[in-house]
Amino acid sequence: DNGELAASLEDLRSHIADNNLKARKLFAALSAKLSGRGADAEIGELANRLARLDFREALAILDNLTAKLGLEQKS
Repeated sequence: DNGELAASLEDLRSHIADNNLKARKLFAALSAKLSGRGADAEIGELANRLARLDFREALAILDNLTAKLGLEQKS
């Protein structure tokens, strides 16, 4: 569900912000759940940035992706 996906994206964001390589593994597990939601270009770009270990840009793309999907964590 969307709540679980939002929590997983927040976990991914935390790993990316920490420049943690676990972000790549977590993203690989999440990418199928994200596919087909109208943000495939952003998903592809995020995969590319993570593959290149460009965590700074990956973080910006993830924030855009999360907003586009309407899955921001409610604080």
